[in-house]
Amino acid sequence: MQTEVVITQIFILAIVVLIGVIAARLKVFTSDSKDVLSKVIFNISLPLMLFTNFFRLDATPRLIANSITILVLSGFVIFFLLLVGWVNVKVFRLKDSEAAVFKVHSMFGNTIFLGFPLITALYGVEGLLYASMFQLVSTIIMWTAGVIILSHSQGTSWKKSLSKVLNPNTIATITGLTPEKLVTSVIILEASMPCMVTVVIMAKEFGSDDRLAVGNVFVSTIISILTLPLVVMALEKVITF
Repeated sequence: MQTEVVITQIFILAIVVLIGVIAARLKVFTSDSKDVLSKVIFNISLPLMLFTNFFRLDATPRLIANSITILVLSGFVIFFLLLVGWVNVKVFRLKDSEAAVFKVHSMFGNTIFLGFPLITALYGVEGLLYASMFQLVSTIIMWTAGVIILSHSQGTSWKKSLSKVLNPNTIATITGLTPEKLVTSVIILEASMPCMVTVVIMAKEFGSDDRLAVGNVFVSTIISILTLPLVVMALEKVITF
């Protein structure tokens, strides 16, 4: 089932990309309409999904405690992934924009398009709620630390890089604002997702290496067809519900 969900989502993603390419060539989508569409998805659709799923669950002390745990641990996990990316950058001697893209892609995976369907299939509505909270933390860090890393790679001063953190995405995200087994599984799965597609757009916007970002997304997504089912099987062996 896990492999089927992953392959299905990758197939759908390929179709969506193809439709997007055709629409762009036929000038159905302009730069303005693409901006509006992305804002609707990230600033309206996702928050509504989070709150809708929350209200479908009883706000028990266990659920509240797990939610707080997710919010705290997600930050630690994402910055640990940054540390791993930083070490790999040093090992492979990557420089400037390549190093920046590699570090950011180490932090952020495709937690929505691949992560949400897989976690929902495995753990239901409660699992999706926790995954949404992981994504909330990831989004906040992406539009703060991610922006700083990508913009600073082009020789921008730290002061100017920090100033770019205050952008519409950051503001929209902030305004939208005793590990249990399910919590652990969700965090591990979200951290195992292939590279995030949004980083490609960010890399282009902030003058980093967007071609490398595209390559990272393509290769990691193909590899995830094998790795994600293995992660799920490992979780089933180690963590029993």
